[in-house]
Amino acid sequence: MKDDVLIIPINKDESIVIATDCSGSVGEKENDNVKVDYKVTSYFMARVAIMEVLCTGAEIIGYTISNYTGLDWDLWIEGIKKALKEVGKENVPYIGSSESNFKMKESAMGITVIGKKKNILEYKEYNNYAVIGMPLVGNEVVDNLDKMITLREIVELRDCKDVGTMLPIGSEGVNWEFGNNCGKQILECGLDVDKSGGPSTCIVVNYSDKVENKIKQMFVDKYHKIRYL
Repeated sequence: MKDDVLIIPINKDESIVIATDCSGSVGEKENDNVKVDYKVTSYFMARVAIMEVLCTGAEIIGYTISNYTGLDWDLWIEGIKKALKEVGKENVPYIGSSESNFKMKESAMGITVIGKKKNILEYKEYNNYAVIGMPLVGNEVVDNLDKMITLREIVELRDCKDVGTMLPIGSEGVNWEFGNNCGKQILECGLDVDKSGGPSTCIVVNYSDKVENKIKQMFVDKYHKIRYL
C-alpha cells in the first residue's frame, strides 16, 4: 500500500514523514458553508494529518500552521493541541503564520504535521481488510462522533501485533483509496464505499487471521469487513 504522505530518508535507519491537510469554508465567518467553532474546525483538520503520520508508524515531532482567518490564532491552537493530546504529543514544537493584511469572508487554514520513523525494509501484508469507522463529511461529523475512529484507537491498532498497513480514507472515499493503494476491487463492505471520508473519519486496516476476533471486539459497530476481488 501507498500512503498520502511524503517520506524522506535521513539516514539508513530513520526517515522524516510529512503529512498535510487544509480546511476551507468551515468555521465562524459569514460565508462559511459549515458553521462551527474554530476549535472544532482545527481539531478535525489536525486529526487528518496526525492520523496519516501515525499510520506510517512514525512519532510526531512538530507541525506548522497557515492561518487565513485573522485574529483567531489561540482558538486554532487549542483545537490542534486537543487532537495532539489524544496521542500524548500536545507539547511538540510548532511554527506558523497568519494572514493579517486582508480580511476574508470565508475561513481557511492549513496544517503540516512532521514525524520521524524507523526504516522498515519490508511491510507485511495480510489477507484481511476492514474499514474501521464510517465515512462522514460536513455536519455529519459532529453529529456522529461515536461512529468515527479516534486517534487513540489509531495508536492502539498501530501497536497491535499482526496488523499491517493502515490507510486513512479521504475525500475520494473507501472504494477509490482501496483500489488505488491496494490494487483490489471491493465486492462487499456494508458502507457507502464511494462517499467522502471527510476528515478521515475511517480507515482501512490490513490484518492477519490471528487478530480478526480481537479487532472485531475492539471496534464492534465501527468494524466493517471488506470482501474483495
